[in-house]
Amino acid sequence: MGIVKGALAQSNALDDSQAERYYPDSRMTLSIIKNRERKEVNTFMELKHVIPNMEKTFGNLEFAGENKVEQRRINGRMTVVSRSFNLYSDVQRADDIIVVLPASAGEKNFESEEKVKLINPKITAEGYKIGTRGFTNYILSADDMVKA
Repeated sequence: MGIVKGALAQSNALDDSQAERYYPDSRMTLSIIKNRERKEVNTFMELKHVIPNMEKTFGNLEFAGENKVEQRRINGRMTVVSRSFNLYSDVQRADDIIVVLPASAGEKNFESEEKVKLINPKITAEGYKIGTRGFTNYILSADDMVKA
């Protein structure tokens, strides 16, 4: 007779052959306790963003105009948080590309269809649901946009 270590309360236990015969669940409980002692933990990584290969993904980008300016009230004043711009791509013909720049990048005044380049681009995913269906918006953001 022995004592089961790691259990919530210590009590007399049967040896392995007796435990299997009288208490079939005891082996499973002992296995769970051993796994906790080894600290086996499943970890999952959260996807923060994807850094695209700009040439292969979008090709040459051309400026197509300003999209939206996002503002928030900070200390009682309306402050620009970010600006988004429309871009044309010679690879992605289906839709215009929208890039979001932080307010620190400032206003951008490029000529229409002028070639531009993004500084530190990244793509994030934003999920939402309508009814029982799930949808994803892919958001292209960058630190700045300059002439190519």
